[in-house]
Amino acid sequence: MIALLSRCGQGMGLLAVLSVVTAALQFVVPLYMMAIYNRVLQTGSMETLQAISLIAGGLLIVLGIAESGRSRVLAMMAARISAYLKADVYRVVVSGPSSALAAAIEAQDEEVRAGGRQQAVADLRNVSSFVSSGALNTFFDALLAPVFLAALFVLHPLLGWIGVSAAVFILSLAVAAEWVARGSNTRISEAEGRAQAKIERLISQFDAVAGMGIAPNLYTRWDRERQEAEALSLRSQSIVGAIGGVARTARLVVQIAILGVGAWLALNADGFLAGAIIAGSIILTRALAPIDQSIVVWQRFVRARASAGRLMRVVTAVDALPDRPPAPRPAPVLELRGVTLAHPGQRRAMLQDATLSIKGGEVLGILGPVGAGKTTLLRAMAGLHSPRAGSILLGDTPTDAFIESDRQRDFGFLPQDIQLLPGTIAENVSRFADPSPEVLADVHCALKVSGASALVEELPEGLGTDYQPERLSAGQTQLLGLARSFYGKPVLALLDEPTANLDASGKTAVARAIASRKAAGLITVIVSHDRSVLEGADQLLYVAPGLAKLGPPEEIFRYLAHIQKRNAEGATGPAGRDPS
Repeated sequence: MIALLSRCGQGMGLLAVLSVVTAALQFVVPLYMMAIYNRVLQTGSMETLQAISLIAGGLLIVLGIAESGRSRVLAMMAARISAYLKADVYRVVVSGPSSALAAAIEAQDEEVRAGGRQQAVADLRNVSSFVSSGALNTFFDALLAPVFLAALFVLHPLLGWIGVSAAVFILSLAVAAEWVARGSNTRISEAEGRAQAKIERLISQFDAVAGMGIAPNLYTRWDRERQEAEALSLRSQSIVGAIGGVARTARLVVQIAILGVGAWLALNADGFLAGAIIAGSIILTRALAPIDQSIVVWQRFVRARASAGRLMRVVTAVDALPDRPPAPRPAPVLELRGVTLAHPGQRRAMLQDATLSIKGGEVLGILGPVGAGKTTLLRAMAGLHSPRAGSILLGDTPTDAFIESDRQRDFGFLPQDIQLLPGTIAENVSRFADPSPEVLADVHCALKVSGASALVEELPEGLGTDYQPERLSAGQTQLLGLARSFYGKPVLALLDEPTANLDASGKTAVARAIASRKAAGLITVIVSHDRSVLEGADQLLYVAPGLAKLGPPEEIFRYLAHIQKRNAEGATGPAGRDPS
C-alpha cells in the first residue's frame, strides 16, 4: 500500500499539511468553551463574547475548507493511482493464459495466481474506493492523537494519564481487529473469487443455460460459494464489530471519567478552572475518536492493503517484460521444431517431437478425432499456448513472443467459438484500428475476400451498424469473423472450423478466400472435419493420441480409409495407431 501511495507524493504531502491544519483547528471549540467559562461568564463582557465568537466562527469556516480540501485531495489521489495501474490491469485482463505476462504472474505467489484476471480488476476498484473514501483521513488523525493527549497534560497531568491509558487500551483493540481481519481476508477473497468466476461463466453460456433449464442447478453451486464467503465475512465482521463496540463503550466511560475527575479537580486543585472540564472532554473525544474509528475501517484497510500488494506484484510482472520494438514483417515460413504439446492442466502429451515447415503460399489442414488436440495446436501456433518442449516460429520469431502491434499485423485468428466485440462492423473487422481511408479500403477488401460484402450491404447502417449478437445468425457472424481474420492480409491465418456454420455458398467463399491467400504467398492453417475444405490443402496433419502424421491430402485420406476399414473388420489395434 505504501508503494502505491508513494506514487501520490505531492498528494500525501498536501494531505498531511491539511490534516495538521485540521487538527490545530479542532482546538477552536475547547478554547472557545474555556474562554466562555473563564472570561465571559466571569466578567460579563459582551464585547469579549462577540470578539471570541467572530474569531471562532472564522476559524471554523477555515476548518470546513480544510476538510473539503482533504476530500478533494483523496479523490485526486484515487484517480492518480487508477491512472498508474489501469494500463497494467488491462494487460492482465487481455493477456492469454500462456502469454509472457501470464508466465510472469505465474511466478508470483499463490495469492496472485489464485485471483486471476477478475481479481486484478476487483483489486483496482477496491484500492481506488478505499483511497477516495476518506479512510486515510482517519489514520492521519490517529497519528495526530498524541498532540491532543499532550494538551490534556497541559490542562492537568491526571487528565493526561487518563487519556493515555484509554488510548493504549483502544489501540490494543485495534491491533486485535487487525489480527482478525488479516487471518480471514485471504479466505474471503478466494471464496468470493470462485463465486464470481462461476457467475461470469454462467453469463457467457447464457443460451445453453437458459435453453436447457440448467440455471437452478448452477444456482445451488454458486450459492454454496457465496454462502462460504458470506459466512467468513460475517464471522470476521462480527468479531471486529464486537471489538469496535468495546472500544466505543470504553471511550464513553473515559469521557465520563474525564468529566468526573475534572469536576473533582475544579473543587480541590488550585488553578484548575471550571472551563477546563468541558475543554478536557472535547479534547479527549478528539484524541480517541480516530483511534476508535480506525477499528471500523481497519478491515477495509487490510483488504485494500492486500489488493495493493497483488497489484504491485502485477506491476512488477509487467515491468519485467522485455521492451521489444516493432519488428519488420516476418518471412512467410511457419515451423514446428521438435514440438511437444499437451492440453493445459494435463500431463499426457498429445503431440510429441513434431517437426514440420509450411512456406508462403501453402495451406496446412489439421484433422483428427475429437479431443486429439487440434484446437490446442492451432492456439499454440497463434502463440496463445506455449509448447512443453520445442518451438513454433513464424519467420525467425517464436509465435508466443510477438508483441501486440506485430501480432495485429501478422496474425489472423478465427476461433471455434466466434464472438465479435461491442462496436460497429467496421471496427470489428478492422480490429478497432483508427479509422482512415486506408483502413476502410482494407476492411472492404477483407469483406470481399471472405464473402461478407453482401451481408454488410443489407445491414441498416452498413459498416457503421453496431454489432448486436441477436441480429446476426451464426453463419453471418462466422463470415464477419473470417473477414476480421483476413483483414490486412496477415502472414499467418489460423482458422478453426471455418465452415462449421456456413451453407454451400459460404463454403465456396471460404475456398475462394483460401485460394486468394495462396496466390498472395501467405500461410493458411485450417482445422476442420470438412473434407471439401481439406482437399484444397497442400499438406494435411493427422493428429491423434500419440500420433502426428503429415502428408499430401490423398495420402492422409488413404491412410484414414485404411484405418476405418481395419476397424470395421474388427482390428484390435487402436484407431489412432499407424497399422503399418
